[in-house]
Amino acid sequence: MAWGSTLAVWGSAALVVGGAKLAGISTMADTRRVMHVWLTPLGDSIKDTVSPIKTWFANYDGTTKTRMNTVDTSFSKEVKRIFA
Repeated sequence: MAWGSTLAVWGSAALVVGGAKLAGISTMADTRRVMHVWLTPLGDSIKDTVSPIKTWFANYDGTTKTRMNTVDTSFSKEVKRIFA
């Protein structure tokens, strides 16, 4: 029973070491640089995808409040317009 856990730890370690070598990470300082290069485009892509969705929930009159009331959002007004 302990062999399964041992193999899982060894397999995970092999994946981490192999991934680090593939990414060119040899020190902890390299980790920040490499992750920034790899994750910045992904983060920008997610931000570009989610930004239009956020406008659906903006206030209908274009103003922003600290606490949003969903009755006043563009999304709720459009749903009411379509289905009313």
